[in-house]
Amino acid sequence: MVLIYGGVLVTESEVASVTEAARAFQATCQAEDGCIDYVLSWDIAQPNRIRLVEAWATEEDYKAHTGQPHVQEWSAFVKAASAEAPAFNRHIFAG
Repeated sequence: MVLIYGGVLVTESEVASVTEAARAFQATCQAEDGCIDYVLSWDIAQPNRIRLVEAWATEEDYKAHTGQPHVQEWSAFVKAASAEAPAFNRHIFAG
């Protein structure tokens, strides 16, 4: 299993547009083969920081996900709306 955790600080004026886009993006990712879970949420301590937790059955599933056009589009969109660079951690669990 591959687990990704992280987030990004979004410019406050972009929170509404990111929220709207995140709903569709999250649903699309959750429907991908090998997706165990994919969750985007706002941090209650820092309301303009969006958090990501994603879990994939295999490394191959995760790699296929990262190559999807919707992932490239989302990444560019969030980068443009961000107040800082995203930070993510990746963990691989043998099972």
